[in-house]
This record gives sequence, structure tokens and C-alpha cells, in this order.
Amino acid sequence: MASVLIVEDEPVVRNTLTRLLSKRGYDTISVDSGEAALHCLAAVNDVNVALIDVDLPGINGFELVRRLEVDQPQITPVLLSGADRDRLELFGDQHSIKIMRKPINFKCLIDVINDPKKS
Repeated sequence: MASVLIVEDEPVVRNTLTRLLSKRGYDTISVDSGEAALHCLAAVNDVNVALIDVDLPGINGFELVRRLEVDQPQITPVLLSGADRDRLELFGDQHSIKIMRKPINFKCLIDVINDPKKS
């Protein structure tokens, strides 16, 4: 079963994702910022998928994905956002990553976690 890092600054969203994924048997780690994610990943090396909100304080989701591509390429990032579709798609195309629009469809999210490289 995948180990999932949740990077979300909104407590309700972060806690809901953590609770729902944990109930489905996933190991989860949740943090509220890009900086906290990088700090966490420096200490933990078994994360498979990172669910990353785009609009984070400090290091935003786009920058976090860029850093993961260089420093943690074994982690599959998935962007979660309600941001402008064109902005998201341009970044997604440039970085070949999955983007899920908020509100998140939980069944689709589970499918992405189980097979994040599938379109």
C-alpha cells in the first residue's frame, strides 16, 4: 500500500484527506507547508506519492514539485488545486505530473494514488 504525503495548508482539507486515506489503509503524513514537506522528507524515505496543494504559503506547490523532481524523483507528485486551469495545465504539461481539481473526487484520488502514472 502506498505511503502518502499530504501537503495542504487548509486544516479541514488536510485532516479530511488524512482521515479518509488512513481509513483506506494508506500510511499518511500530513504537513501544512512546502517547507514542512521538505523537512519531513529529509527524515522519511518511504513516501510514494505526494498530494500537493498549489497555493501554499512560502514555498508554493509548483516550487515543491520542482524540488521533488531533483531531490526526490522516486516520489510521484500530484497537484491539488482550484487555481486557474490554464496555469495548472501549462505546469502539468511541462512537468508531466497529474493534476486534480478541487473539490477532489475521492474515488479518482484513490485511483491516482494506486497508479499515479496512469492518465
